[in-house]
Amino acid sequence: MLKVIHIFFSWVSAIFCAAAAVSVAQAQSIATDVVVDRHVPLGEPLEKAIDYFTSKSLPSIVVGNGRGGLYLYRSKNGDLRGPWLRSTIVASGGAYERARAIRFGSEEYPNVVASIGNRIVWFDNPMNSNPAAVAHHWRAHVVNPQHGCHDIRVEDLDGDGKVDVVCSGAISLRAPEFVAFQNDPDHWQVVYDVADVGDAIAILRVGSDPLPHLVGSDPTGKIFWYENPRAKGGNARTPHWVKHYIGPGNVGNSFAAGKLGSDKYAVITAAKKRVDVTLTSGGNR
Repeated sequence: MLKVIHIFFSWVSAIFCAAAAVSVAQAQSIATDVVVDRHVPLGEPLEKAIDYFTSKSLPSIVVGNGRGGLYLYRSKNGDLRGPWLRSTIVASGGAYERARAIRFGSEEYPNVVASIGNRIVWFDNPMNSNPAAVAHHWRAHVVNPQHGCHDIRVEDLDGDGKVDVVCSGAISLRAPEFVAFQNDPDHWQVVYDVADVGDAIAILRVGSDPLPHLVGSDPTGKIFWYENPRAKGGNARTPHWVKHYIGPGNVGNSFAAGKLGSDKYAVITAAKKRVDVTLTSGGNR
């Protein structure tokens, strides 16, 4: 069966224009499906991440294959419509099921962190040191050698100025949830049972407080937000964050969280046949 990777770029250009402070005049916007690869390597293209991995003005794409490998796609001519060039970041390891862009310090270009080979690994983007090598394999750095995960978020949870890697559980991998707190890019403290979520997790802020908390479905399927211990003077690098009930859900929900207005925050949950939005007032918990 022929597998084709389609990317819908009308929303992608808008998101990345805002994220990188690119002017509207510079941004490309096309309201059409773009075929990035008509000849995907055998397997399932499960992981996708889009960011400015190789250019300051044009996003590129990272795709992970469930049967092995992580691939970079770059436009050959600087146009979102392509054609697109595929190169291999790493050739082996089943990619399941999330990858995210990640930066360390003042790096200009993001690296990528992925659940691959049932481990969490970040791959060093050569654009920050040797741009000519970007089409070759990227150097791998292991974050957690014991488990992969279903969903990944990147956030500084402990307030030390270094991004941490937040992982949901992965039912199909029989992997527990955990947070890998960064000491430096090659040294991580993995703490399990921070938030007992299922296959998805998101970062949540409450009211005007910039402190990041977590949100997801616990093993019963109910949706909770998990309070960062720093809110009460504690240490984020501890298990069993206090959980607060939001509403019904299931362990397979996907999650997003963000601010929809001046005083309304939302937790968005998605399942196969429905999407729910839960609103909370600005100062309420």
